[in-house]
Amino acid sequence: MVDGDVPDDGLFATFECDQCGVSFDLPPGACVVDHPAVVTFHHDHGEDIRSRPYVTLPFCRLGSAALESRDPVRVRVDVRLDGDALHLWLDGETTVVEYERE
Repeated sequence: MVDGDVPDDGLFATFECDQCGVSFDLPPGACVVDHPAVVTFHHDHGEDIRSRPYVTLPFCRLGSAALESRDPVRVRVDVRLDGDALHLWLDGETTVVEYERE
């Protein structure tokens, strides 16, 4: 990826392998793709999210998550379909700590 392709407000979740030390970054939305609330939300809209690559999902795009707090870390990911919204909040360990359907 070219540096200019990353939005200024792009947030990343960084993961590191304990065995080999390799690290990689993912958009926060990629951390919620298999969360039951996200799977159910898509199912309720007639979509099987499990068959889609995460890079095709709008909420996984760079710049689509919002940092709401640094202490404690809270990142909001919004999933939208057909005028409905599912809001998820992740902590600094990328665990969904809260979610709300609109």
